[in-house]
Amino acid sequence: MIAPVLESGQRDPNLPHDLSPVGMFMAADIVVKAVMIGLAIASVVTWTVLVMKLLELGRASAMPVPPRAASKMPPRSPQPSKPPDGATIPRRA
Repeated sequence: MIAPVLESGQRDPNLPHDLSPVGMFMAADIVVKAVMIGLAIASVVTWTVLVMKLLELGRASAMPVPPRAASKMPPRSPQPSKPPDGATIPRRA
């Protein structure tokens, strides 16, 4: 179907009158509004987590690196430790 040619100043009644984001939101159904609000909240939460993690990583990389804790550990025994009394170690065939 071809739309009729309108005179200047006339508006096609099949088109929405306000195509701004706020106008479309106000003209939307309640379900669409709820989904849009949920997406906006999820976006804010996601950006907040991203910014906080970037700040946390920035602070962690600015901190001096502590010396290795392995040097404070006692040396490892070359022999395996004995099993508790009554326990047996399975032998490999």
